[in-house]
Amino acid sequence: MKSRGISEFNNNKYLAAIENLDQSLKLMRDDFAWMSVDYFNIGKSYLALNNEDLAITNFKKIDSIFNKQEFLLPELRENYELLINHYKKKKDSEKQLYYTTQLLKADSIISKDFASLSLKIHKEYDTSTLIEEKGRLETANTWGIYMIFGLLITAILLVYVLFKRHKKGKETLDKYHILQEKLLTDNYIARLEKPTPTPIANQENSEDKKPQITETIKNDLLLKLRKFEEKKQFNQKGLTIHKLAIQFETNSNYLSHVINEQKGMNFNRYLGDLRIRHITYLLFEKNIYLNYTIDSLAKECGIASRQNFSDLFFEINGIRPTDFIRKRKQEIEDISYPKIKNATSLVSDN
Repeated sequence: MKSRGISEFNNNKYLAAIENLDQSLKLMRDDFAWMSVDYFNIGKSYLALNNEDLAITNFKKIDSIFNKQEFLLPELRENYELLINHYKKKKDSEKQLYYTTQLLKADSIISKDFASLSLKIHKEYDTSTLIEEKGRLETANTWGIYMIFGLLITAILLVYVLFKRHKKGKETLDKYHILQEKLLTDNYIARLEKPTPTPIANQENSEDKKPQITETIKNDLLLKLRKFEEKKQFNQKGLTIHKLAIQFETNSNYLSHVINEQKGMNFNRYLGDLRIRHITYLLFEKNIYLNYTIDSLAKECGIASRQNFSDLFFEINGIRPTDFIRKRKQEIEDISYPKIKNATSLVSDN
């Protein structure tokens, strides 16, 4: 049956060849070498009939036998050349590399088992060509792996960045809402009205170091500080405790003591607190200030440095001035849009 099938193949009677070779396979048990010959001729018959899929299926069966037995007849070397060309045409570099490696392995075994015949076999791919092609394919596959790995890392980083941005956006929005709630009540400005602390016993040494101020002087300074806050005099550029003490007609030690005791903070913090709360209130109430630059806002409230202004704003309000301005603008836009939409609807109805 096998010989008849091969004869039919050589006579271009491919369907008859396939039928006879299939029958031959059923009669074979352990003769893997002749089974490989049958599969090869069946595969080439299907190839001649333009049924490439069934041809490749049979060629792969030869490769399975080769992997298991590590033996290949010299005339079946062409099997791997056909597989290599098939996957080269399909642009499947991974399988092309696999069958190129298999052919190199097959050549090595054939040269040992059939030394006298190996030089006479027609080879579409000689050893040097195969090694060169293998190297090229390995390089291409390596770059492919690097590209996939790079894309994967990029995707992970992108997801991480988007997650962090979303998280930061939510945190910023929450902080804005907290600040907004304070601005809508009296709690924000009233923050500076700190009640007089209750004297603590056993602090004689500490009390001795404090300047002795009469109630009259203390009340006078508190009154002047109240007017100072009401008239927004804290926006003076270059204001120091010494300059303010001169304006109040007192000395800086007395003024510093009253601010520390009554406001619960030193002069610099007190001044910065007043300035930031004032400008924050203006940003919230007067839309024109939302168009100011950070430098202009800093100058508006008497702070010389843009960075100091931004840091102090964040320290007091828990949100950067740029974020506060962006959220406030967005809030105003969201409020205005429904009004415009409703007005447009009324005009169209009329």
